[in-house]
Amino acid sequence: LAGNPARKIGLGLGAALALYLVFAAGNFMSRYIFDFAGRNIDAVYGFRGGASPLRIALLMAIVIGPGEELFWRAFLQRRLSLHHGRWMGFAAATALYTAVHLASGNIMLVLAAMVCGIFWGLLYLRFESPLINMVSHTVWDIAVFIVFPFGA
Repeated sequence: LAGNPARKIGLGLGAALALYLVFAAGNFMSRYIFDFAGRNIDAVYGFRGGASPLRIALLMAIVIGPGEELFWRAFLQRRLSLHHGRWMGFAAATALYTAVHLASGNIMLVLAAMVCGIFWGLLYLRFESPLINMVSHTVWDIAVFIVFPFGA
């Protein structure tokens, strides 16, 4: 993959689609199993606060998706992996990524963060490409929050 940005972008797009399908199945199952799931999922969408979809998409594309992947995977996971081994670095970065969402008090958001942390952490572990992760995270964010949302 080295030196082939088109292939990395393609992999990022495919990864975003795969993760979206995981969440579509999870959305269906969690709403069926847990009586609180629908309220929790709808609450995740409350951050939009009436902002225009274009504004949200631009923030996700320019700041949020790339920024989170550069910090959580390209910096933190990589650094932890260098000091503690690849799998411990992955596990620690994923645990921290999940833990920062605990303050929300939203069980479904914490579970979603855990699934995303595992998915993007493994993606980075496999390819070590910030570009693949940034494309996947950004496209997934825009799909889940703007184009094909699961909640309110």
